[in-house]
Amino acid sequence: MKKIIIIAGIVCLAFAACKKDQPTVDVSATYPVSGEWWVQYFLGGTDESGYVKLLTYNTSSNRADSLWVDDNSDFWQEKIKIRSFVDIKNKTFSIKDAVNINDARANPTKVTLVDGKVLLGMAKTPGGNKSDSIYVRFIYSDDATDTFVCAGYRRTGFVEDDH
Repeated sequence: MKKIIIIAGIVCLAFAACKKDQPTVDVSATYPVSGEWWVQYFLGGTDESGYVKLLTYNTSSNRADSLWVDDNSDFWQEKIKIRSFVDIKNKTFSIKDAVNINDARANPTKVTLVDGKVLLGMAKTPGGNKSDSIYVRFIYSDDATDTFVCAGYRRTGFVEDDH
């Protein structure tokens, strides 16, 4: 009987030693809409930018109802940083006439985001990897006749997918 208890104890220790501790990964309240993206801007179907980075991230309150949209590129005359409403359940975001906080002029440009959405697993990267897709349309108050379409994929971190 004593041998059975010892063997059972050894087996239990072996299983406990084999258990891998899974790290907990904390994400912001705006995930999976938030992220770092490689996007292109199109006007009338013409690529106006090549690939540039777009950042979407939570506000300091880390609430699931709003996020920052930051173009983080030199494509525009003024870099754009606006706060947008977000619907995490539907993975969509939009805002009408948001003030570009990077525009230091007395009458800053206002930006409207239309049809912003993230599609999970729907993009294929240049390196052949699967990634999330992002799509959004931008309309600027100083050029309301043009609608820029922004489309791309979540940055994977793999060299073959970077631009």
